[in-house]
Amino acid sequence: MENKLEQLNEEMKNIALSREDKDKIREGIFSYMERHPVRNEIQVRRHSRKSMMGWLSSGYPSLFNLTHTRTMALALIIVLFLGGGVSFAADRALPGDILYPVKTEVNEEVRSWVAFGAKSGAELEADLAEERLEEAEKLALKGELDDEKSTALLAKFILHANSAKSNLKKLEEENKSKAAYEASVRHESSLEIHSEILGGLLREHESLKNLKTEVDAYANDAALVRAKVQAAVVIDKKVNTDRVARGMETASENKIGEVERYIEKQASLSETAKVGASLRLDDAKAIYAEGELKLESGAYGEAYVLFQQAKEEAEEAKRSLKTKKNLNIDAAGKVEINSETRDEEVKAGGLSESGATTSAVGRGDLRLEVEKNSERENGKIRSEGELKIDIDL
Repeated sequence: MENKLEQLNEEMKNIALSREDKDKIREGIFSYMERHPVRNEIQVRRHSRKSMMGWLSSGYPSLFNLTHTRTMALALIIVLFLGGGVSFAADRALPGDILYPVKTEVNEEVRSWVAFGAKSGAELEADLAEERLEEAEKLALKGELDDEKSTALLAKFILHANSAKSNLKKLEEENKSKAAYEASVRHESSLEIHSEILGGLLREHESLKNLKTEVDAYANDAALVRAKVQAAVVIDKKVNTDRVARGMETASENKIGEVERYIEKQASLSETAKVGASLRLDDAKAIYAEGELKLESGAYGEAYVLFQQAKEEAEEAKRSLKTKKNLNIDAAGKVEINSETRDEEVKAGGLSESGATTSAVGRGDLRLEVEKNSERENGKIRSEGELKIDIDL
């Protein structure tokens, strides 16, 4: 116990928030506000996740035999004691690092407290599943993904992915098609991005094979769920209105502009690295244009779906570029590892994405989407071989 605290204390001495870190926090706050608008009613989310005190309680089990309420309070005390810089730095920790338990048992536990309802629960679990994938990718690139870590991360990914799936099913059962659609689109997009990068990394990192197989399976499931709720959204009376469609039109337009500016600012990345993101953004614009036509014709449900797809396609372009930059993958597929800055943002890089336009065509056409889903039912998955981390505060 003392040894762990001493190690943590040493880590704390060398931690400070950089300009980039602060920008990420601000971006995370705005992202959270966009995805979780103020509500009139608050639901208390009950969950049975392992207490974040498990790491510490191994030394003093009786001391940390707390109720959930007391655990929450103690976690907040720990966060305050460690300081915001340490808590934020822990988000970049990998399995085996001294700060990793702070990341999974404190930071992620705190995030779960504000995930009210099935939609927020689905989004959170999808984010955590993505986090486990990125951890596996980083460890593989560093040559540190042994069998034990690989098995543990695979199990945790499956746990989070199943939880996200359960929350999506609950939304379906409650006939909340709009919420289910929005959450499922984002989850599918995230899995497809990581299916691409895992496919590219498999050439040199066989340890990722089982994870890639599971990601493809869950991506297939997510696509089927999304197609199912998409059909429900189109005829949903609550969605099939001019006001709702125009609201998503504005959100989509804003997101496309935001991502366009983001790509332009990535001066550290090569033009080759940015090609894939630019193609995805072009696809988003094309889908948006289709949505405009549907809106003008009065097909509000279909317009809403297309605007939502355009918004997510643009966000996917941004996430894909951020992930490549974070993993430091260059256009040739080579990887540079700086052992001295183990968990920090690394310098420029990218991975070519020759097949980036495939998804947008399917998503942008409701008829083609059904055909593509029938292929998925026969076991086919989108092409592989390519490639937030979004902070949810």
